[in-house]
Amino acid sequence: MATLATKTKLYIEANSATWDDTKVSLQNDGSGDYIKTWDYDFSKPTDSQIASYETAGNTAETLSGVLFNSSLASV
Repeated sequence: MATLATKTKLYIEANSATWDDTKVSLQNDGSGDYIKTWDYDFSKPTDSQIASYETAGNTAETLSGVLFNSSLASV
């Protein structure tokens, strides 16, 4: 399952922007992750919009792990 951070990053990139810690923050108060602050010029994603990035998020996280592991193997 892709993390909220990954899915949010993909949503931001799909809207032609980049992650900016001064514009978005995620939080977990014990009941799951959520978007705490949002200050982009486009609308904050709905739960269904975030959910639509699950497959792409899984792919991105898997690729990141493969690239990291291959970099360790070449050391």
